[in-house]
Amino acid sequence: FDALLHALKETSDPQQRQIIVSTLAAFRDPTILRRSLALVLDPALDVRETFVLLFQGMGERQTEKLPFEFLKDNYDAVVKRFPSGATADYRAFLPLVGRAFCDEPSRLELAALFEDKVKEYVGGPRNYAQVLETIRLCEAHRSSQAADLAEFFSRQ
Repeated sequence: FDALLHALKETSDPQQRQIIVSTLAAFRDPTILRRSLALVLDPALDVRETFVLLFQGMGERQTEKLPFEFLKDNYDAVVKRFPSGATADYRAFLPLVGRAFCDEPSRLELAALFEDKVKEYVGGPRNYAQVLETIRLCEAHRSSQAADLAEFFSRQ
């Protein structure tokens, strides 16, 4: 991680920088993940490059909530750094930090953070609604399978 971070700060080549940031986003260790999330707030780095780091770790059970927790804790600082406008409102994509959620408490926590804020973002309400729908569908699927899974594992 440290070697990649050093390389990122040393190169100005856009293609190299994209590869390095993508690699930084591939770490799954929670401690390293927190360090890479913090890069979104690093004034020495272009937020348009580090934006992708906000959505890392969501495919792993032990880290899926870290991007949301980071955003919740640093919301104002993150939003200040993001470009916004009619053609590129990065804030509209922030609700996507919850797309790996699959339970009501997490969905309600996401709603508490975004329900009012997304109205200000170009495209925000649509992205927010899609994330909520994804979570509800996951909840429904999990619920519909719960009895069958419990029965299966009781016989093992």
